[in-house]
Amino acid sequence: MKNLRKSAVVLAAAALTAFGGMNVFAAETVVEVDSLAYETPEIVNFSADDQPVEINNTLYVPSRAMADAMGMRTEWDQESLTAKLIVSADSDSSKPIERYAYKISQSGADAAGISAIPADITLELTADSANAAVKFGYIDASGTRIELGRTSELDGKVKLMGGGTLMFPLRSVIESFYLELSWEQESRTASVTIPDVAVIPDGLVPVTADTNLNIAGNTAEASGAENSNMVYLGTFRISHYAPGAESNGAWGNATAWAGAITPGRTIAVDKDVIEPLSWVYIDGYGYRCAEDCGGAIVGNKIDVAVASYAEAMRLGVVYKDVYLCAE
Repeated sequence: MKNLRKSAVVLAAAALTAFGGMNVFAAETVVEVDSLAYETPEIVNFSADDQPVEINNTLYVPSRAMADAMGMRTEWDQESLTAKLIVSADSDSSKPIERYAYKISQSGADAAGISAIPADITLELTADSANAAVKFGYIDASGTRIELGRTSELDGKVKLMGGGTLMFPLRSVIESFYLELSWEQESRTASVTIPDVAVIPDGLVPVTADTNLNIAGNTAEASGAENSNMVYLGTFRISHYAPGAESNGAWGNATAWAGAITPGRTIAVDKDVIEPLSWVYIDGYGYRCAEDCGGAIVGNKIDVAVASYAEAMRLGVVYKDVYLCAE
């Protein structure tokens, strides 16, 4: 397995950049699942566009790719921006994770004093929320579905990234399923495993239609801005550029809509996402004005003007929450 892990790191190695406590790791971070969907360990196959990233020292991974690798299915609700990660509970399954789900679900039912057959475990993750809902589903003697659940606090808010990918903090989500996560610094590998001793879920309460286990975050409040008159736009990919041909090509020092580039003020945006000359607040940067655009700036991407090309290269690419300053 170490040879497989090492090969994956070498073949997919990418540069690491950092700014303001947020690091971006491309494929040099490896995530493996040890005997979950299959009896043998597997390395998670993330696409080139959706790689693990580190945000404020917390490792985030794409939800669908991670769920698929662990033998779970996913459901997505566009209206509420909520993803469900679902693992079936089956004592006779060929998947180790489904056998484990049955075992801990049965323990949860016994602890709660109910008589029912385990059906599944669901984790509900909502964009911009740092809480998730864990639900244990059962079928009782009459064939009726009943649920027990609890709120799970995450290491950070679930993120909806620029390309529409839902990213979740890996460790706390793994632990919400009562699995284990280990980290090997030398090879930058996170490993997800089934515990040797099955955990007995505690704190479970009956779930009805009126039960709200997933307490969503306040998306209207800018975490670093004092002005409450903000509209949350989402998590954006932030790159950097500078005045001059080396960074800005034929445009040199010019912007599309406001004359010369002003480092510390000017940003380039997709005008279909942020209107020209609008002011925004970027966590870790402060207030910036949408004075420019660019062919590569499409969707939830922003190019922040800095003083020099060398500084732009040093700062690299980061991910930050962005808020529109409403009039």
